[in-house]
Amino acid sequence: DEQASLAAVTAGLHVALYLNQDGKVILIHGESETEPPATEVTGMVLSTTLDEDGVMERLTVWVDDEVRIYAVSPEVQITVDGAEAPASDVVPGLTVRATLVDDEVVAIAIGEEAAEETEVTGMVLSTTLNEDGRMERLTLWVDDEARIHAVSPEVEITLDGDDAAASDVVPGLTVRATLVDDEVVAIAIGEEAPEETEVTGMVPPCHQASWPPSPSGTTTRPRPSPRPTRWR
Repeated sequence: DEQASLAAVTAGLHVALYLNQDGKVILIHGESETEPPATEVTGMVLSTTLDEDGVMERLTVWVDDEVRIYAVSPEVQITVDGAEAPASDVVPGLTVRATLVDDEVVAIAIGEEAAEETEVTGMVLSTTLNEDGRMERLTLWVDDEARIHAVSPEVEITLDGDDAAASDVVPGLTVRATLVDDEVVAIAIGEEAPEETEVTGMVPPCHQASWPPSPSGTTTRPRPSPRPTRWR
């Protein structure tokens, strides 16, 4: 905690007041704004910039088919398979997961590839919503079995391409769910998988037309071949 002036006590700030026996405020303890949320990107290292002490200052990665250059925090944490590693281990060609706060890299995990997306199409059996109406669980009937999936807080739900609510995902609907690390990140309602069908039947006999056609423009049926001569 740092000492501040009364000018720092602004509207909307959460504070705790400490009073003396006379009811006068003797201490104001304020909580600063919450830290900005962290974001993560995964890509291939193109280059790094180190200072003379070997501290990384810039990280250039290939992400989503484009080059991105990020400033790196002096306190950046670099790990390889969970163990601490020096900045010199971050070499071009490696796949890294970078954690950013205010567009500054605060952590680099080497060798952790992006999670693959998978899609499943099935019938909704049930959903679990919290008190805010956000979906937390999705149970689908897929490949003759019930599957229960956790749902991302940022799940995207669409109905025929338009945004929809979690309450629109009701039992009996066919949906296509997109999963990352077994967590549902997108739900498309009403997009069914193409079905395969088979038919079995007898092909009717076909009559071969003569060629060339007769002068009248019509075709004639071929004459039957003569019976073979039986020799005695």
